[in-house]
Amino acid sequence: ALLEKDLNLDVSLRLQSLLEALGYRVVLTRYDDRLVPLEERTKIANRSNAGIFVSVHFNAALNQDAMGLETYVLTPPGAVSTNDESPGTDAQAWPGNAFDSQNFEFGFQTHKSLIQDLQRTDRGFKRARFKVLKGLECPGILVECGFLSHSKEVLLINTPVYRQKLAESLAKSLDGFAKSQQGEKGS
Repeated sequence: ALLEKDLNLDVSLRLQSLLEALGYRVVLTRYDDRLVPLEERTKIANRSNAGIFVSVHFNAALNQDAMGLETYVLTPPGAVSTNDESPGTDAQAWPGNAFDSQNFEFGFQTHKSLIQDLQRTDRGFKRARFKVLKGLECPGILVECGFLSHSKEVLLINTPVYRQKLAESLAKSLDGFAKSQQGEKGS
């Protein structure tokens, strides 16, 4: 059986190799099959003084027709998240909201590149108050890289070639965003 946790780790390890080849120091929240609680993932990023945080996931839905890619950033304080009717009880300013403009830029560019590079259905650039994004002390995004519940998309996700292309697209976006941030600091 295809397990999301194994696919997430596979893409993350591929991404790590690509980024290290570009000269980046990469810290994963896990290097093998273990459960790392959401709060701990944020703490790992913050303890390592991460410059950028990416949470890699694959989707599943009761709707068997759902397919494609989604990219999420932390919802700004007081705003309504993409899938909600109202702001909700946690619509306050979280530490991760200090990077709202960078989150938006990084998330938007990453999503655009993933759709172009992988030629998948665009399910949108979205906002949510995911626990893993709330406590970050750096820009961060969460990417949903396809649906394991879709009969055809799961076959694609199961190919190492697709997962490598995913990692390559993410690496390109991360590198581009990191360089744009360095450029702003230099000016």
